Amino acid sequence: MWHMDGFHKFDGWGFVHGIVDGHSKAIVGMQVSDNTRLTVVKLLHSSCIIWGTTACLRTDRGGENVLATDYMLNVRGVNRFSFFAGSSMRNQRIERQWRDTNQRGVRPLLNTFN
Repeated sequence: MWHMDGFHKFDGWGFVHGIVDGHSKAIVGMQVSDNTRLTVVKLLHSSCIIWGTTACLRTDRGGENVLATDYMLNVRGVNRFSFFAGSSMRNQRIERQWRDTNQRGVRPLLNTFN
């Protein structure tokens, strides 16, 4: 299962979207871009090309994830538990990655630019 979410600490420069493998905790996709459905599904598609398609994708219920839902249903099929959506706080694997990203990368950058 992959966990996908957006990180909004770069407001003004773009949004960071990331995908983390729930088992290995490896980052399988990350990019800074705008917060649109098309950029989110492009990140998912490029991650699937590199790593292979995940059995299941876990996201929050944000509107930017609609095409990612469609992508998983088209690739994996309907009634195969291809996609789970819930509150962002329950998506713990990617939320932990955002904590680490904020401490090690984002906070020093924001301090430099602000």
